[in-house]
Amino acid sequence: VSVTVTAENGATQVYTVTFIEEGDTRSDDATLSALTIDGETIGGFSAETTSYTYTIPFGGSIPVVAATANHSAATVSITQATSSTMRAQVVVTAENQTKQTYVVTFTMGADPRSTDATLSDLKVDGVTISNFTASQQSYSYEIPFGGSVPEISATANDEAATLKITQATSKTGRAVVVVTAENGSTLTYTIQFSEAGDTRSNDATLSELTINGDLINGFTSTKTNYTYQVPFGTGIPEVAAVANHSAATFVITQATSITGSAVVVVTAENGSQKTYTITFSEASDPRSTDASLQSISVDIEGSWSQTFRPAVVEYTYTLPVGTTAIPQVTCQVNNAAAQATIQQPQSAEGDAVITVQAEHP
Repeated sequence: VSVTVTAENGATQVYTVTFIEEGDTRSDDATLSALTIDGETIGGFSAETTSYTYTIPFGGSIPVVAATANHSAATVSITQATSSTMRAQVVVTAENQTKQTYVVTFTMGADPRSTDATLSDLKVDGVTISNFTASQQSYSYEIPFGGSVPEISATANDEAATLKITQATSKTGRAVVVVTAENGSTLTYTIQFSEAGDTRSNDATLSELTINGDLINGFTSTKTNYTYQVPFGTGIPEVAAVANHSAATFVITQATSITGSAVVVVTAENGSQKTYTITFSEASDPRSTDASLQSISVDIEGSWSQTFRPAVVEYTYTLPVGTTAIPQVTCQVNNAAAQATIQQPQSAEGDAVITVQAEHP
C-alpha cells in the first residue's frame, strides 16, 4: 500500500506498506543506490531520502532522471517529468515485491536577464526633453512656428536593452520609442508634437497713400478702392505708399494712362495680402470752344445785307457808288481767349475773310 503526502509547496513524500508472508526469504530491499539528473548524482542523495527538489537553470529543458537499485533482484520503473507535471517518479520494487517510490520535483530557475526597459535620456533635436524622467512615458513638445519636424534620439538605461524609434512625419505628429529589455519586456515612450501659433504680423494695411506727393482725399487704411480725377493736361500721376507695419512690403504698379489704374499690393509679415486700387479719370478740357464773333466793322461807311448775328458767317457789304478805296475790316471776338485773323480785300469789290481760332483747337 502506498500513501503519497503532498506539502503546501508541492513537495511530496510517498510511504509504502508492503505485506509479506511470514517465512519469505526474498529480499525486501526497495532502495536506490544512485539517483542522477542528466547523468549527475542529485544533490543530497541518500537511499533513505525519497523526495527531492531540483532547480532547472532558466531556459533549460526538463532533465532526464536515471536510477540504480541497491539490490540486484530489485527492479526500477521511472516516469519522467513533463512540462505539465514537472515531477519525475522512480518506483523501486524489491524481490519480495515490496515497493518504494522516489520523487524528484523540478522548479524553473529565475530569469537572470534584466527587466529594465527604461530610458536614461530622451532628446529632441539633440536636446533632452523638458522634465524628462525614466518613469514618465508620455510627453508633449511644441515646435516653434515655421520649424521643421524634429528628430528624436534616446538612450536606454540598460546596455542590454534595445531601442526602436519611429520618428514623427509631421509637425503635429507623434514620435514613438519602444524599449525592449534583455528579458523581452517592453516599455513605450511617446512624444506628441504641436506647432506654436504664427507670431508674425498679419498687418497688410497702408498708413499713407499719396498721388504726386499729396495724400489722397478720404484715405483710410481700411479703404482699398479710390477714384482720382487728374487735372486736364497734367499727365499720368505717380502713386506712392507707406506700410503700417515695418515688416510689411508692398509693390506698386503705376497707371500707364490717364484713364488707367494704379495698384498697390501690400504683403504682411505672415504672407497675407491686401490690394489698394486707384482708378484715374481726366477732368474735362476747360478751354473754350467759342470761335464766334461779337461784331464786324468796315472803315468805309456803307450798308450790310443783313443784321450781324454770330451764327451767320457770310455777309455782303455795299460801298457808296464811286468808291475806289479798299475797305479795311475789323472785328471783335466773343471770347477773349479766341484769336481772329483777317485777310483784307485786295480791291473795293474784293472779299474779306475772317478766321477765328477758339481757345480749344
